[in-house]
Amino acid sequence: MSGASEIASSVERHGYAMGFHRGEPSLGPLRALQIFWPDKAGNFPFELACDPEVTQLQPRLELAALPSELRAFEREFGQG
Repeated sequence: MSGASEIASSVERHGYAMGFHRGEPSLGPLRALQIFWPDKAGNFPFELACDPEVTQLQPRLELAALPSELRAFEREFGQG
């Protein structure tokens, strides 16, 4: 299953693609597609019945990053 991801200013999730797009304005707006895989019971991460371990492995790109994710990003790549 897949879903379109809105690209607001999600640098921590789409940073390299956003940087590339700035240099190629002819490409139009940045679009992304996220692919999801289900848990063993066939539930996807956006369904309440999905195994929490499977959900945790697949961050939802259309949702804002959690503060803990932002801190981890800043530790690894420095502050923007």
